[in-house]
Amino acid sequence: MKLSKKIFLGSIAGILILGAGFSVSQQLKSTPITAATTSNNNTLKLVHGAYVYNKKGRRLKKYCGSWSNTHLRKGTNVQYSGTIQPIEKDSKQYYLLNDDNYNQSWLPYKKIKGKYYYSIGHGGYINAANVNEIDGQPL
Repeated sequence: MKLSKKIFLGSIAGILILGAGFSVSQQLKSTPITAATTSNNNTLKLVHGAYVYNKKGRRLKKYCGSWSNTHLRKGTNVQYSGTIQPIEKDSKQYYLLNDDNYNQSWLPYKKIKGKYYYSIGHGGYINAANVNEIDGQPL
């Protein structure tokens, strides 16, 4: 192959690679902005990877019609079902660390086979020990 053809093909390959790089970087910048706006609205943030369980404490093989929904990765935000309720001070429950030390609150959870689980709706539960934040407030 002639040198001019090699240079021409190399420049086309370079342009294609740079074009793909710009489109990927633009997509990555737009995704976290949408996730950040919904992070404080009924969400649990995971500190460890978590599996989805049923009301009997058994791991689900499918959740919401998919196998991939049964394992949730560290750092993901998951929608929960229920409402945050006030509790007494110095309670033995998982509670939210608010700035106000006198008014503490908690998200009700369910005890199944000696472990505590938060309900995420559609018959799914997540182990409470895997949750780091609720609505942006640490546990």
